[in-house]
Amino acid sequence: MADLVLLEDVVRAGLVLLEDVVRVGLVLLEDVMTLERKSKTSGNMAEKGAGNTEAQLSAAQKQLLRRRNELDYWKKNAERIRGRNRLTGLAIGAFVVVSYTILSVKQEKILDEIDDEAKIKIWRGPRTGANS
Repeated sequence: MADLVLLEDVVRAGLVLLEDVVRVGLVLLEDVMTLERKSKTSGNMAEKGAGNTEAQLSAAQKQLLRRRNELDYWKKNAERIRGRNRLTGLAIGAFVVVSYTILSVKQEKILDEIDDEAKIKIWRGPRTGANS
């Protein structure tokens, strides 16, 4: 039972972490969109047809664009990844339940053997010099 409570706490912590990651991704997406709007209105050289836009972007802008592409990837593939995560979670859960069951059955067998040995000792009586 304590294992289940611990597992629930770990899952909750993971969900909180995932929410934080999504929040950061949305903030970065907003920043990229703001940069795109500024670059469209500024009338830079790329709009005039001269030069490469990637060469004109600063390192921060390139990083934001990479993160935007990464966020787009996660948005596109979120359902598939979520399904795989659920399947993995179910597999791990099933493994834990089966392992725990096997372990508890083994312990019961050991306890039964100990009980049998105790019954034999009681039946034979205490060991004395006369019966050893």
